[in-house]
Amino acid sequence: MVAYIRSSYVILALISGIATSQAQAAPPALPAWGADDGFKPFDIVEELRQHFRDHLPTTWYIAEPEKVEAGYFIKLGVPVEWGGNPVSAARNLCPDRSSVIWQHIPHIQIEPFYQKRPWAVVECP
Repeated sequence: MVAYIRSSYVILALISGIATSQAQAAPPALPAWGADDGFKPFDIVEELRQHFRDHLPTTWYIAEPEKVEAGYFIKLGVPVEWGGNPVSAARNLCPDRSSVIWQHIPHIQIEPFYQKRPWAVVECP
């Protein structure tokens, strides 16, 4: 019986030693507020701007993308000296179906503005 009581004290002493050593360990340090942890929230407007920056000819421009019911509306500025079909050109500027843009919005409307007037709106699926 004495051996059993002593072994119980030993086990209790070991358990309490483990508990106190865990309690004394400092918690992991949290990153400072605003620290660069590599996380960047997704910004659909910035993605749209970047897509058109990468794909527009040099003298073309877009107005700020506007939120509409189920997507975004973009006015496309086509220079007067350009010759061609602005509606077809706008359709060619639609993002690829594999683009990350389509994971966040269902459609984009692009309205070319050419020769001082708006042309037909292109729906990117």
